[in-house]
Order: sequence, then structure tokens, then C-alpha cells
Amino acid sequence: MFIDAIANFQPVYYYRFDYDNHLAPHIFGAGHALELPFIFNTFD
Repeated sequence: MFIDAIANFQPVYYYRFDYDNHLAPHIFGAGHALELPFIFNTFD
């Protein structure tokens, strides 16, 4: 994994966001930034 390799040389911060969109997986596909409403608690 790239993160493990680069962590040998500098501090690395990362997170993993898993969201199972079983209702409409064909709409979002690879949805980048889908975690933002969860982070800021803004689902409106």
C-alpha cells in the first residue's frame, strides 16, 4: 500500500469511509466527497 511506504518518511493521516448505497448504487458510482454530509452532519 502506498500509504505504508510513504509513512516511513513522513507523518501520514488518512481515513476510510465505507458507505453501502444499496438503494441506488447505479446513481452515484464512485462517489467522491460523499462523506462530507456525514462529517459536518448536514443531510439537508
